[in-house]
Amino acid sequence: MLIDYRYHLFTLVAVFLAFGLGVLVGGALFSDETLIKSQTELVNRLERDFVALRTENQKLTQQINLLRIDLGQERKFIEWLVPQTIAGKLQNQTFAFIKQGAVTNSYVNSLKKLFEDSGARVVAQLETDPAQWSQVSADDFKVLAGVLAVGLRGPSLSRLEQRGLIQLSASHPIGAQNIVLIGETEHSHWFQEQLVQAGLRVYAAPSTLSTLEEQARFILELSGVIADEHNHSYHPGI
Repeated sequence: MLIDYRYHLFTLVAVFLAFGLGVLVGGALFSDETLIKSQTELVNRLERDFVALRTENQKLTQQINLLRIDLGQERKFIEWLVPQTIAGKLQNQTFAFIKQGAVTNSYVNSLKKLFEDSGARVVAQLETDPAQWSQVSADDFKVLAGVLAVGLRGPSLSRLEQRGLIQLSASHPIGAQNIVLIGETEHSHWFQEQLVQAGLRVYAAPSTLSTLEEQARFILELSGVIADEHNHSYHPGI
């Protein structure tokens, strides 16, 4: 153990001696004038590099501004084009929206506007948690079907609201031909199947339709499904 400590001690002494020798040699080789010249060259080189970086940054900033202008023009074009594309696709169709899961009101309103641009009428909107409906009876689903399909109002609807099963807001006291489930939870697929068994035409609109283009594409696909129902059997969801 003593030999190890002496070995490490000699090693440290040798390192410090080498460091000191290097300082002495460096001081002997370079005069103050040489050191100042070297520092000046270093400063000049750093200044040139800084100017080059600043110039490159200015170019990149200009490119970003041009891209923003292009993106803004493209967005305006899309906002003009989308209503033209979906116009009349859902003409004379009525819809009820069922909001479920973590879906914002702004998202629902954006989708509603596009439905109206396509000629549809959103006659009712309600919010619910599909998990709550796993504890209800078949009669409750029949009541909900009546509320959505034929515009059923009165004590039956009030009981659903009082039990916290739905929160309903309707702009017209009439039923909807089609139901759109907006958003998703782990019980969404089961909930959709129960509504279909209750006699409703139900379609799923995921909350991932984040852009105007995706929402418009959904409406075009939905209009195609509804049109095909005249010649094919009904299959819920798109």
